[in-house]
Amino acid sequence: MCRLRYNTSYTVYSSALVDDGAVYFTSTNGVVFAVDQMARTKFREHEIRPYWSQAWAMMPWLPQPPEQSGKLWVKSFRRANTTTPLIDNGIMYLGSDKYIVALDLATQEVLWEFATGGVVRSSPAKAGSVIYAGSDDGNLYAVNAADGTLRWSYDTGARVTSSPAVVDGVVYVGSDNGKVYAIE
Repeated sequence: MCRLRYNTSYTVYSSALVDDGAVYFTSTNGVVFAVDQMARTKFREHEIRPYWSQAWAMMPWLPQPPEQSGKLWVKSFRRANTTTPLIDNGIMYLGSDKYIVALDLATQEVLWEFATGGVVRSSPAKAGSVIYAGSDDGNLYAVNAADGTLRWSYDTGARVTSSPAVVDGVVYVGSDNGKVYAIE
């Protein structure tokens, strides 16, 4: 039996991330969702909501439809998000179109954005004070987690859509050229 069904109205490619009682995920229309992990969908909520919304639009004196069950907050970037977010110390890091973004979870304010040369499909990884993510421009980027400044980049020559892994100071990442790179 399904306990909660949350309707985003758009495709979700990211994996869900659970942190401190909330489930976080992104959608292709550029929205980050925060949903209460203990929430339950109300009886027939998704069947009734479209009719209630239409009636309210035509007759604004009716009560507005309630928020969807479980909704904590949403943040729109107005550009495609397909990566699974990473959370560290109350900061969410994610790829949003051609950007690597840091988002403060408490305020939902963007702390910084780092522009890459292509779409970021690679879910970010963090080691120490560095965020790592690949881009369709063929680069693996190492970005300062505090302010989003570039530390270094490595050009693989083909799209980097895989998510990097960091072990003992070595960053491992795959590229669309069929190679896996180990970068120190």
